[in-house]
Amino acid sequence: MIFRHYLHEDPISISYLFGCGSKSEGIVLDRVGDVEWYIREAQHLHTPGHTPEHISLLGTDLRLSEAP
Repeated sequence: MIFRHYLHEDPISISYLFGCGSKSEGIVLDRVGDVEWYIREAQHLHTPGHTPEHISLLGTDLRLSEAP
């Protein structure tokens, strides 16, 4: 799962990039400007755990809550 938000200043707005790295598919919501910029951003993203130099960890403090 890929989720990124991008803050824009001119015009002021927020864009969202959602995607699935394993399916190589994604969608942009509230796009601002050139769509090619979002395509380049998606190509540069790496999901932790899906590249040799990354790992993904989850930690839980059970003293505070049973849910992570």
